[in-house]
Amino acid sequence: MAVTNILLVRNDLPEPLVHDLLAAMYADAPRLASAHAAMKAFKLDDALLGIKGVIDLHPGAARFYKEKGIAK
Repeated sequence: MAVTNILLVRNDLPEPLVHDLLAAMYADAPRLASAHAAMKAFKLDDALLGIKGVIDLHPGAARFYKEKGIAK
């Protein structure tokens, strides 16, 4: 059993906005982790654990994770 942090967004949000939101969150992950303990588990390598194949990625998220080598 595990708890996963996921960010859910509406599918009508612009692709660049979702991409940039994820980029900002991962870039600022250390500061976010200092603000809340749950963010210590917010790691790029684990980003799709528990959700891959369960929900569709927003196109902006798919592009972000593809650029990082996490998604195909």
